Amino acid sequence: MHSPPSIHHPSSFSFPLQRYASFSLQISSIVSLIGPPPVFRVEAHAPHLVDSRSQTTNIPPKTEGTRESCIPTPPTPTTPSCNNGNNDQDKAHAAAAAAESAPKWLPISEKESVFPGMTKLDTIDEDRVRFPRLTYVPAILRLPSMMALAALCVAMIACLVVSVIYSPVRPGLLTYGETIYSVKYFLFRLLPQILAAAIFVYAQCVAATTLRILPFVALTEDEPLRRRNALFQDLYPRTFLLPHLAGPAHVKAALTVLWAGAFTIPLASATFTVILNGDVWYWTAVRGVAWTLAALYVLIATAVVVLALFWRGRITGLIWDPRSIADFSVMISRSNTRESYRGSEVAEDRNALRRILRNRIVDRLGYWMTDDHGYGNNQDLTPWYGLGTEHSQGYTPSDHYDVKHESDRLSVTSHLIDGADAAAAGHDDYIRTLYLPWCLRTGQVLFFVVAAVVLLTALLVVSFLHRTRLVAGFRPGVTAGPSDTAFSAANFLYSFVPSLVGLLLYLAFQSLEQHIRILQPWADLGAKDGAPAARSVLADYAACLPLQSTLHALRNRHWRVAALSLLSFLLAFLPALAGGLFMALTAAPPADVRMFPNVPVYAVILALLALYLAALVSLLFGRNQYRLPHAVSCPAEILSFLANEDNASDPAFQAAPRSAEKLRVYLGAGPGVTRASTAAQSTWMFGYWPGRDERRLGVRRQKRFTERKPFHERAPSRPSMI
Repeated sequence: MHSPPSIHHPSSFSFPLQRYASFSLQISSIVSLIGPPPVFRVEAHAPHLVDSRSQTTNIPPKTEGTRESCIPTPPTPTTPSCNNGNNDQDKAHAAAAAAESAPKWLPISEKESVFPGMTKLDTIDEDRVRFPRLTYVPAILRLPSMMALAALCVAMIACLVVSVIYSPVRPGLLTYGETIYSVKYFLFRLLPQILAAAIFVYAQCVAATTLRILPFVALTEDEPLRRRNALFQDLYPRTFLLPHLAGPAHVKAALTVLWAGAFTIPLASATFTVILNGDVWYWTAVRGVAWTLAALYVLIATAVVVLALFWRGRITGLIWDPRSIADFSVMISRSNTRESYRGSEVAEDRNALRRILRNRIVDRLGYWMTDDHGYGNNQDLTPWYGLGTEHSQGYTPSDHYDVKHESDRLSVTSHLIDGADAAAAGHDDYIRTLYLPWCLRTGQVLFFVVAAVVLLTALLVVSFLHRTRLVAGFRPGVTAGPSDTAFSAANFLYSFVPSLVGLLLYLAFQSLEQHIRILQPWADLGAKDGAPAARSVLADYAACLPLQSTLHALRNRHWRVAALSLLSFLLAFLPALAGGLFMALTAAPPADVRMFPNVPVYAVILALLALYLAALVSLLFGRNQYRLPHAVSCPAEILSFLANEDNASDPAFQAAPRSAEKLRVYLGAGPGVTRASTAAQSTWMFGYWPGRDERRLGVRRQKRFTERKPFHERAPSRPSMI
């Protein structure tokens, strides 16, 4: 350290002044050598302040995996500071002031009346042509459809009650007939469970559609606590083997009853048997089983009535049925919460997504307006529809929100990006292919195939080996004779159990097939050249009825979806046929009771099982196309891929269509579009693509001369990202 030069002053006070000047110069010299003091970032209270600053200044927006961090040690003269303290504080205050001055979004309730019988939108648009009422309910949940299902249940109850009452009056309902291949056998041993299977499929569609619409009903509630976590509610059943409950308590009870309706098929298989009266065999109803089945149908009819009353006049928050990816894009396109989804597209699971979107737990779906109608241009005078929050541009958190800094949100992407470079160098699809449904993973599919091969082979060997061939019959091992109530243990056992096994196979296959229907549009979006709108963002297989999905898949040339959905529908009859396969008969020469199969029914069952195995084998191939960063089974998971600026600002979604047909027209896939004109449709992609928001993984429209930008070639938003 060099000594400062001496200072001489003619005054009598020269000595104190000299000491003071010497001390000051020493301090100045030390500061000049060490450099400026460290600057620490000042965290804003609003979780989205960083993003708002990127909009109000020229600083690039903070991108996932590129968090700035200030080192709490004095920087060397050659090391730049992480932040300029005064400038950053000024910018933070300016961003906060801009957020406060921006117009606040105000919800327009469809339940509150400003005049007797009139809501606020009724005063603006009396006929509700420009602003349709948010009361759309899918056709299967409307009153005529629910009445039809309830009527079918009542008809089954009536038939069962008449059969139980009429059977003791006469020796039986009808004479047995000659063989198990007669029409009477079909009438009493096959038709009841076939009808039960048809009613169950109908009830399944009602339950699945109810589950799919319930999240939107919760999102449109006026009370924030009722909207809590609605974005994370499941849109589809996780499995059909167990009941999936959602909504209010009475709706949960109704959904449980509809799921329990699956047991009507095995019960219907064992409802009728034969009794001997004198020398004649008669068909009669098994009273205990018939009354149990009738009681179950009473519960199903009651559940249908409960759901019909629940949906009648319900505010659902929907203008039309949100069946496709494009329908969700309309909801998020004008939202003030899109920046909150930054980073959510690469969340590993729903728990990580909840942490990232912790401030979105009470978002609302419906019509909106701003608190200053003169803000911006005249378009702000018009209410708009979409998903949003009631706070100023989404930056000011509500008391209902869990206010924390966004480091957790940013750390998810940072972790994934680092893992992509370290573990999969050169693999640009690392993040995009992290997730595959459990039942479609290699180990599980191999297990399903091996188990199916072993079981089907064993069944064929037992059926056609000379010693154990099924057509020769087998001893039941339990009492075959009917009791006073017409209950035969042998007939019940070999009707109920095969039907139950067939039911389990059917429900398990439904879970596999549903995942394919959900993921097929995303698989097309992830193709190298993208896919036309009709095959990707407009494909609605996940929301289709059984045969409807087959027809839509054939139209879009998705052959796997068409085949699997058709097979899933056919397998609904597997438990019905299995329940009517065996019957206790007396063998002619030895005169002992044996269980004999109905050979044509058995042939159909074997054919269905062979198709079942072929479908499982087909799943061994081409499964990687269904990989995504995370699942797409709740609104938040789907919206995370649609919140990027390129997709949200697309003219088709910004045009605010008022019907699904209009949306199809905007996307070039309206009525009258043929295969020859498919080339004129808009093409859509999923991944990282050059554009205004190219650092975000998501769905985008393909523009001319657009090329895929591999993951490792994306320009980092900060030098320290990679």
